[in-house]
Amino acid sequence: MAQTRHVTSTGHQLSDAAFLDLHFEVNRQEYTQLVKDAGFEPGWQVLDAGCGAGSFLPLIHDQIGPEGKLSAIDLAPENVETTRERVERWGLSNVVEIREASVFNLPFDENTFDAVWCANVSQYLTDDEFDRTLQEFVRVTRPEGLIAIKETSGTFSVFQPAPPAAKQLLIAAAARDGGISAAGVLRDWKFHQLLKRAGLVDVHQQTILAELRAPLNDLEHLGMSKTLSMHAELASELTLPAEYRDFWEKQRDPESSESILNRPDFYFAEGLTLATGRVPVR
Repeated sequence: MAQTRHVTSTGHQLSDAAFLDLHFEVNRQEYTQLVKDAGFEPGWQVLDAGCGAGSFLPLIHDQIGPEGKLSAIDLAPENVETTRERVERWGLSNVVEIREASVFNLPFDENTFDAVWCANVSQYLTDDEFDRTLQEFVRVTRPEGLIAIKETSGTFSVFQPAPPAAKQLLIAAAARDGGISAAGVLRDWKFHQLLKRAGLVDVHQQTILAELRAPLNDLEHLGMSKTLSMHAELASELTLPAEYRDFWEKQRDPESSESILNRPDFYFAEGLTLATGRVPVR
């Protein structure tokens, strides 16, 4: 399972560098726009909380400029090592500090940062853990500083042609059977409420669609091949109506003539949600 689900040493699925890199490149245009929309300012000190393989660091650096500073943490030691190597290669080692740490216990003093960026991490947290994480972000961010949460939206995710709401039903079934990650991508609709509950002000939320249509380029085809295969494997472990089990079984082999990936009308959309808020003056 570790190979097909891209599990890191921490046990988190879809979080190793190979998968994160592929997913980032397929969605680079949308991710670049969301980082711009977050509202980082030149000269800021920013924390990337749960940096994965570090792909967002150059985008954030573009926004804060040469006078800005970046810190990054991740729970998986292999991701921390990968990020360190990449930061050195990108020529950013003088402006980026990287540590192995948990979002539950950030190794920073109060009011250290002007902003916190947290992308694709909340899906791995329970509701209580997400609340606890937000409080840690508030603690390390200065008054009037920015907290930005970016997450995949299971609410706005679809494959076509497929039975009605095939993706949503799969996610719901996985969440029902105890999959925290599945439940986590269904939480995005209430980010606005959760950030306000954490005491943040000037809360704003937006969701954009990352869309792919046939014909796909090589990178898109590879990304969708892995995604469909993983969805098919997950479906085989869940209780689903026969029509849906049959559909997902046909997606197990993306090279099969029965896979929707080889249809001229193939379509995929994934919601990408960004929620931001400001730390109130204390």
